[in-house]
Amino acid sequence: MLSSVLDLCEKHGPIGIEAPGYTLEQIALIDPDWSSAPARLIAAGKMELIGSGYSQMIGPLVPRG
Repeated sequence: MLSSVLDLCEKHGPIGIEAPGYTLEQIALIDPDWSSAPARLIAAGKMELIGSGYSQMIGPLVPRG
């Protein structure tokens, strides 16, 4: 059984992974060495990193101001 989205990329890539800035910051706090795996997968053509905004939000639900 595959244990993570990175394993999916390794076995079935290329796979596009979208990651907002906040998520990347949290990953860096939890596991600073994690970023080496996506870098390797991107270089090997197994993963595409899709950038987005800092956070994911549903605009109409966020108050003005």
